[in-house]
Amino acid sequence: MNAGQRVRALLRRGVRRLRDTRLARCLCLVTGLFREARLVWRGLRAQHRNDPQAVAYRLRRNIHRLEKALGTRNRRGRFALSYISRTVKDLGLLLKYRAEDRQRDADLSWAADVLREYFSVVEDGGIVAAAREEFMRQAREMGLASGGPVVRKEKEREAPGVSTDHLRQLVERRKSVRWFLPERIERGTIDQALEIARLAPSACNRQPLRFVVLDRPEEAAACAGLLMGAEGYAANVPAMVVIVGRMRAFEHPRDRHLVHVEAGLCAMLFLLALETLGLGGCCVNCPDLGAQSRRLSRFLTLERDEQPVLAVVFGKPDPEGLVGRADRRPLEKLRQYYRS
Repeated sequence: MNAGQRVRALLRRGVRRLRDTRLARCLCLVTGLFREARLVWRGLRAQHRNDPQAVAYRLRRNIHRLEKALGTRNRRGRFALSYISRTVKDLGLLLKYRAEDRQRDADLSWAADVLREYFSVVEDGGIVAAAREEFMRQAREMGLASGGPVVRKEKEREAPGVSTDHLRQLVERRKSVRWFLPERIERGTIDQALEIARLAPSACNRQPLRFVVLDRPEEAAACAGLLMGAEGYAANVPAMVVIVGRMRAFEHPRDRHLVHVEAGLCAMLFLLALETLGLGGCCVNCPDLGAQSRRLSRFLTLERDEQPVLAVVFGKPDPEGLVGRADRRPLEKLRQYYRS
């Protein structure tokens, strides 16, 4: 070993020792919190500027709040007074962009139906009267047709066609698959699984996520190689989905962690849907690791308020690939009744 190699070895040992100190851990924590705060601030700025995408999330939240109130038993004669004017105004803002984004029509139709129901049952006067007049003007000028009722009784819902036993069989069959055949997955098949994933529960029905799909094997393998824990099998990945959180969806910093919760809900439905399609997949975490996160964000060309939250690699399972047993802890270790 020459002098230069000895110096580099000493430096590496010094860096490793420094990395394990309390000060280094504290610095990592602070820088991580700063990155999170910056994402939240960028999302709040989009809300403040009335960015059309931010307004769409705000409208969805308030419309869902109205929908929940309409389904409440013994509701008050007047309700939603603190946000009904803002809701109607946001609907008007989005109607201005309607011609540029026809995919938003479903949101606008749902919003109009909920508002019609609201104004048909709420007591008139004051704030409500002004909001009603503005909404009726919008409905006339923009031709917002009725799409049907927005709330219904539980007995009117169809009974599920899947038994608990069938659901358990599907869940027990699902295992993390990391070894795939070199076959490209059709986009129609991917969309079938994503159609199910998008139906996951969402706080105030905002759905503050988007799915970035990499269906070309070379791109999927390159992206998987950027994820911690996937290096060993990345070259074998034929397709993947990265679930991206969008901070512009939130008006309040308190909601900043919802993207992680909802990404997990979507990923689980996506994995189960893949099983029904004869495919296998594996969740891969997207931890906040500074440089690694920046490389992944640049690779996916994410916007400034977006963050990769969770990835799912998937494909046709290799019959010779090994799958771990991954025993789960028994229910008794996880469940505790509040009152025994």
